[in-house]
Amino acid sequence: MKKSFSRIGILLVAISLSTVLTGCKEPKENLLAKSYFDIVGATYESGKLPQSAVGQPITGISMNRNVLPGGTSTITITSEQSYTDIYVGVDGIDGYYVVTPTVTKNIGEIIMYNFVIYVSQNLAGDFEIQLSALLPDGSTTTVYSTDINYIQAAVGALQISLSFDQLKDVDLYVVQPDETIIYYGNEGQSHYNEETGEYELLYGLDVDSNAGCYIDSINNENVFYPIEYVQSGKYEVWVNMYSNCSPQDLPTNWVVLSIYNGQMIEPSFGENPTAGTYPADEPSNSIGSSLNGATKVMEFTINSEAKALPAIGKPTPLSESARMKLENAK
Repeated sequence: MKKSFSRIGILLVAISLSTVLTGCKEPKENLLAKSYFDIVGATYESGKLPQSAVGQPITGISMNRNVLPGGTSTITITSEQSYTDIYVGVDGIDGYYVVTPTVTKNIGEIIMYNFVIYVSQNLAGDFEIQLSALLPDGSTTTVYSTDINYIQAAVGALQISLSFDQLKDVDLYVVQPDETIIYYGNEGQSHYNEETGEYELLYGLDVDSNAGCYIDSINNENVFYPIEYVQSGKYEVWVNMYSNCSPQDLPTNWVVLSIYNGQMIEPSFGENPTAGTYPADEPSNSIGSSLNGATKVMEFTINSEAKALPAIGKPTPLSESARMKLENAK
């Protein structure tokens, strides 16, 4: 009897394990991170974005509504209402992020939160971002929705991007291992396509926003290198407020992100990503390649297995705004 009971016990355990294993479901794929954006430190949940059908929407939201693949956007929420959690998703896509907000500024009854979204290098078009929030009493706000515009940009094996949230001329500089500086005055190397009659950028600066305060509202800059043009050695990344086009605006939040082979690079100097804020009245610093007065935000070393190709073709022809900026450079 004892032996028989033992077998029954084993059988019951086996059935229980089988039931548990059968009942387990694979976690759903995070389509937000794969095709749209990720939020570092947030929790991903499957299902529909929590929201209320009635009540007040989450308010006081500002962000750069133009994003490029592999780029970033800072979301700032200024409110008199305290939020326990903030929910972020994409219209029509299953799943959302839960952000536990950190108060970045508290002035009287005004509370300010901000966090950064990291845009997927696979982003292929516009989308509608949605936000709602959990209130301290356990209720949820109604949903806030806004369109996010896709800005075409190259990603490459090495990609360095800058995003900022005000209509200013903020410049990105990348100092290559060979000490060549990629910036608005030296956008990289191009070759001439005789079939199209256009210059095609092989590597370098392919997005340069608000140049010389010719406002395009893109508020992004981007430098890319296909693997064959990635040099081994030290890279430096700098940021500069070339022209404060509208000093009466709010402070300018900016973020720089560097990616190599699809992963965030670990820098030897600074942080990646690195973020900062220019005061609303930040003085303009109209420089060329001197880097005088610019801010070094990051330094990293790439040990590329590919042998970087020599520069071929011609330097990318400068735009009219870039030529004007060079003429005005100190």
